[in-house]
Formats: sequence, structure tokens, C-alpha cells
Amino acid sequence: INAGSVANSGTLQATLGGELELVSVTVTNTATGLVQVDASSLLDLQAATISGGALTNSGTVTSTGASFLTSVTTTNNAGDLIKVTSGTLQINAGSVANSGTLQATLG
Repeated sequence: INAGSVANSGTLQATLGGELELVSVTVTNTATGLVQVDASSLLDLQAATISGGALTNSGTVTSTGASFLTSVTTTNNAGDLIKVTSGTLQINAGSVANSGTLQATLG
């Protein structure tokens, strides 16, 4: 999804080894809105914002540019990765349940 905004009351999902790429977009979740990353799949945040709802990671989330998780209930499962490769990933409000790895790298 490139640019603009998305109102999500369902599920945006990266599945079956696929990639969900959010580029310069704001995803506004309702209370039931979910962004889900399945095993071996990738969520690529490029200067993107996810606001509200939930983010559940069972794969890999990468962030570049200035990306934001605002008031999101975030779950990073065991063996899984949330990685900032350049820029910043700001987590404001919400919560983070982390059993996996949170990583910031230079590059």
C-alpha cells in the first residue's frame, strides 16, 4: 500500500511467506482492527503509521524512515523479530508484549 490512508476494521495480513509493504501510509485501526504477520512473512514499514487496534507478529517486521505505532497493542511472539534498519520506529501509548527480539541496527 503506497501513500494515503486506510481505515481498517478487519485484518491486514502478511501470510504464506508474503510481504505487506506500507509506504508513506497511515493505517487507522478500529478497536477490532488487526495487522497480522504470519510465520515466514514480512511487514515492511517505510515511513508508515499504524494507529489503534493490534499488531501481532509471528514473522518479521522491519521499519525504515520515520514510522510510528500509536496506541497499538503490539505482540511480538517468541522467535520473531521487530527490526529498525534505518530511521526511527516510535511506539507511543498502546502496549508491547515481547517474547521475541526487538532490534535497532545501523544502516
